Amino acid sequence: MSSPFFGRSRNALQTKVDDFYLPISLKYANWNVEIIAKGTFGLVRLATSKYGEKVAIKTVQKERATSSSSAISEHDILKQLGQHKNVVELLGCNILQEGTIVELCLEYIPYDIFVLNPYLNFRHARHFFRQLIEGIEFIHSKRIAHRDIKVENLLLTKDFLLKIADFGFATNSYKNGIPRKMAGFTGTKCYMPPEMYLGPYLLHPVDIFACGIVLIEMVNGKPPWDEPFERDLKFRMWENGSIKHSTEWEDMPDDVIPLLKWILHPDPKKRATTKEIRADPWYQHGCASVEEWTGLRKALRTIDAEERKNRKKGKFRGHELDRPLEKERVDREKSYKPYNERVFREMNNENRPPKAPVHSPRPHHVHAPLIEKQTVQSRSSAPREGGGGCSLM
Repeated sequence: MSSPFFGRSRNALQTKVDDFYLPISLKYANWNVEIIAKGTFGLVRLATSKYGEKVAIKTVQKERATSSSSAISEHDILKQLGQHKNVVELLGCNILQEGTIVELCLEYIPYDIFVLNPYLNFRHARHFFRQLIEGIEFIHSKRIAHRDIKVENLLLTKDFLLKIADFGFATNSYKNGIPRKMAGFTGTKCYMPPEMYLGPYLLHPVDIFACGIVLIEMVNGKPPWDEPFERDLKFRMWENGSIKHSTEWEDMPDDVIPLLKWILHPDPKKRATTKEIRADPWYQHGCASVEEWTGLRKALRTIDAEERKNRKKGKFRGHELDRPLEKERVDREKSYKPYNERVFREMNNENRPPKAPVHSPRPHHVHAPLIEKQTVQSRSSAPREGGGGCSLM
């Protein structure tokens, strides 16, 4: 994708963002920038150029988080991963004010599994689950664990390409060539595996367990339980096999239950790997029909219309966006704009060939055409008036 903003390819844009030491929000001040999400650690903005290009700008502030190290770690992890069709792409990063503010520039993906969940059936779910497993397999091949797989972090393009996002909790899963073990709780409770409650655990099986919860949520519309512990009634029903008889599981196909039991095995050593999941018969079956995908595209148009209405009301997917933050953003970008225009002119001039010298006429010389016009003509050389060569007396 070319970038009309810099007149270069995406790789050139990434280099420019990395090397040009201005806040990313400054670079995109000439774009239309709006706040689209507000989290615990900061804001996510959508920047749109006049050509229709879009990027997401994620800002993490130290005063809102215990430290900005999670954003710096996310930047490092995404650079380690590189490009993959099922992983969100990093376009640039700026670390400002001695690390108190971190800005990540990411490709903008308009949808996620969470907002599309009410419109999915199990055939749609199988299609997206395949892409999720491919993305997780790639991440694990780089010896990285995501540790926060959930439907909100699984983004979708308009062509239904799934991309894994939000690597704030991601970490290296190997140390000195040996699989790492960690202790403590990381991620969202209903996606956590039982071993998190028991002590040190391996990292890759944690992501596999979360993928199983995502598959159930895509089919049933919600997670199967609140926490994977015996005090949770639904988790006990899952363990004794009675949960499949509940009304919440009536849309779940019977042939996927064996795969789910393998993915959600309480013992991480016996849990399925990505390679074993891909070899399962249910995984290899067909996906949704053309009519079902057409219905899903209609759902996207409905979601778009609702979000346009909500943004006018200062909301994004049901969450209030602070008006003071929006006013602060507008005031800041107005003050940045004159400075940015000068900077961007300089950047564009660097890439242009030097102009040919302009030769202005010397101040005390007259051009030849002017000499001819200004010369006083003699009476004999002046054209005679009248026709037929007759002179007037």
